[in-house]
Amino acid sequence: MPPQRVLVLELVTGGQRAGWFQRRVLHPSYHGVMSSVVAVWARHAGADVTYRIYTGSESPAELLRGEWDVAFISSFTRTAWTAYTVSYHLRTRGVVTALGGPHAHSYPEDSRRWFDYVLGFTDPEVVRQVIEERAPAAERGRWLSAERHPAVLPGLRERAPFVDAAVQRGRIFHAVPALTSLGCPYTCDFCSDAQVPFKPLPLVDVEDDVRFARARWPKAMVFWHDPNFGVRFDETLGAVERGLEGARGLFGAESSLSLLSPSRLARMRDVGFTVMVPGIESWFEYGRKTGVGAAAGLARVEATSAQINSILAAIPYVQVNFIVTLDADTACANMALTREFVARCPAAWPNVNLVTAFGRSSPLSRTLAAEGRILDVPFPLLDTKCCWNLACDESQIEILRELVGLLRYISSVQATARRVSASRGWRAGLINLLRTWGGDALRRRARWYQQLLEWTERDADYRDFVTGRSPIVPRQLLDRALERLGPFRELLPPALAEQTRTGTRSEPLSEHLQLGRA
Repeated sequence: MPPQRVLVLELVTGGQRAGWFQRRVLHPSYHGVMSSVVAVWARHAGADVTYRIYTGSESPAELLRGEWDVAFISSFTRTAWTAYTVSYHLRTRGVVTALGGPHAHSYPEDSRRWFDYVLGFTDPEVVRQVIEERAPAAERGRWLSAERHPAVLPGLRERAPFVDAAVQRGRIFHAVPALTSLGCPYTCDFCSDAQVPFKPLPLVDVEDDVRFARARWPKAMVFWHDPNFGVRFDETLGAVERGLEGARGLFGAESSLSLLSPSRLARMRDVGFTVMVPGIESWFEYGRKTGVGAAAGLARVEATSAQINSILAAIPYVQVNFIVTLDADTACANMALTREFVARCPAAWPNVNLVTAFGRSSPLSRTLAAEGRILDVPFPLLDTKCCWNLACDESQIEILRELVGLLRYISSVQATARRVSASRGWRAGLINLLRTWGGDALRRRARWYQQLLEWTERDADYRDFVTGRSPIVPRQLLDRALERLGPFRELLPPALAEQTRTGTRSEPLSEHLQLGRA
């Protein structure tokens, strides 16, 4: 019997029109670890594997050109409608499709409408089972999951042919994704890893990843995708140092401020860390991750600003993450304090996200689903930037006003000048400038939030939706979602096209959230 022909497709964007910088620089750097891992496991199962990453540069016809028996598709929720569309057209050609990634974990029941298999925890046996069964779903796809994460993952040495396919798509900046652990030791209620047990990966594999990456991609940055890099700091940095064999690398990671002491930062600087992404989240909650104990409000701003500036003295580029909630008092106070932080740490990039309940992915999401507070915001808009998907009273007006003001402040000429001037080196300054004004990104977001504010104030239908009084999705949000599909807009499955026409589902989202597995 000839080997099964398997497509592994990673969607890093949904298809929206984007400029050269997004398509050729940013999007190719967004590829993750698990798609190339699944490609290795499929090859171990005897399959003939094609790996592709969609960055928005390809037409749908180019993306789906080929003949396959099975397709594994990885999707975020923001790319879910594109994933559904791809699956629909592949299935009409007799291809059995399986969905993995964040959206499968967040919205399994909705995903089963469009795929033959929906995957939770995935290991070699899950991949092998899908390939060997290759069973088309009669109605709804089958939920398939291992009991836990695997103990080991294929390293970069095995994943290299597939990583190459992604790295070669990029221009100027190249990223190689890696992991030193799975799960998370913290219990932040908004995080999808909050209830996934922390599991370090073998240190010998970390060492080999560093050694192999330095030889194969000497100019690329190895970026560790662990939610909190360095929980076992001394052991992990020791493995990195052994892999470098006295040389210097190029690394980036996400971590928690509580892990980044001065002595540790010195070691990270010496081995070549140039990018660090710590999460502050809130000036009132989640203090365990910031390492400032019970300090809150302005006291936390003062302590955290000092720590961020000490990180910037060792690591040239730092992005800090904030979450805007829908509690008017706390949200507005948080944003006011974030302005103060930006003034105190001008070189740090402030990444402002909107709190989003991704289906049943986290403890907070499951609580909100049980309370019936999750709105049926179109999936392409669930990128933590476009809009909230939680029912809120009309205090959202006050929050939006403050949010517009914050983004205008961050993107002002004065704040941008301070940011670029304070940046360590021309590369960090250029990145900060491009992120502020490249494509008018922050200012475009501010204008969008101003539009949301006006609709909330003046449009009764829109206001009824965001306050949870009406289940009908406003035309404004549907049109925005369709724009984000780009060329896939004309290829939507009939049922999904009807949903975008009427603003209602044939099956209410609330039923899927109650049925969904997490």
